[in-house]
Amino acid sequence: MDKNAFIGKGWGFPPTFVKGYNSVVMTEDIQNVNENLRALFSTTLGERPFNQGYGTRLKNFVFNAQSSLLEIEIKDALTTAIKLYEPRIIVDNLVIDMTKSADGYVSVHLQYTVRKINSRHNFVYPFYINEGTHLDI
Repeated sequence: MDKNAFIGKGWGFPPTFVKGYNSVVMTEDIQNVNENLRALFSTTLGERPFNQGYGTRLKNFVFNAQSSLLEIEIKDALTTAIKLYEPRIIVDNLVIDMTKSADGYVSVHLQYTVRKINSRHNFVYPFYINEGTHLDI
């Protein structure tokens, strides 16, 4: 038995269908954890009608003034969501990189440990705070 089998298997994100096979692309192990984190961070609270609590408040921060308080709020929103909806991991470190925030880009660097196998991994999530506004043409 594979030592990572408990991590599970699920649909890839975004869902991709295999033409001619009537199936969907599946992910396993650490890739499945990363895909779930990507889906979790990309979903706004209340967006899923049958699970209103799933997601994060990231999009609420799009128009906030960029400050150290914003970093703390983003960390809190992500940490809370991870604790609720990704119980397979323990957050070791969560860094919000706002060095490119003037360009509308904030990078989330997450270092985590998979609980049952004590294996450490990284996940980087790009968060675009300008959402297509204030573009220089």
